Amino acid sequence: MRNKFSVSCFLCLLLVIASCSDDDYFLPKPKSYFRIDLPGKKYESTSSELPFSFEKPVFSIIQKRKNINQFNLVFPLHKAKVHFTYFSLENQEIQPFLEDAYNYAYKHNSKATAINTSNHRLDSTHVYGLSYELKGNVASPLQFFATDSVSHFLRGALYFDHSPNADSIAPVLEYIETDIEHFYKTLEWKN
Repeated sequence: MRNKFSVSCFLCLLLVIASCSDDDYFLPKPKSYFRIDLPGKKYESTSSELPFSFEKPVFSIIQKRKNINQFNLVFPLHKAKVHFTYFSLENQEIQPFLEDAYNYAYKHNSKATAINTSNHRLDSTHVYGLSYELKGNVASPLQFFATDSVSHFLRGALYFDHSPNADSIAPVLEYIETDIEHFYKTLEWKN
């Protein structure tokens, strides 16, 4: 009887030692985000009473605001919107508008980990601009402006309808950035 008990204890001890190896430890599933399905790129021209036109993604909606020179380009699938504000430069200097665009972008500097800028210049359509890509958990990860430097100034800022999380919005942000590039290429001023 004692011999059977010793053998049982020895086997249990051997089983416990064999099961404690560094190679086979439990790892919890890493935190992840929902899969985001991004539709294919397709654009349509805007028709509005504003003094400019551009091509917008077909799945986006233009939403008017109180002021005639303000509107939102809403991306309902992604819970995002670009706030646009237009200013006429007739009898006004452009410098205050450029400073405001810079100040609005750098207002997020305390939360941003980096701010990357991109110049836009299309001489054929007189479209000149600058876009600010703000890295990190900022309220507005993309801001930009476009102007002809004589008569028109258009400023835009992208916002998401949820608290900022740079990791979860990264695919959508990259997707919308290509739409903003297309905006610059198709923007035409009306005189």
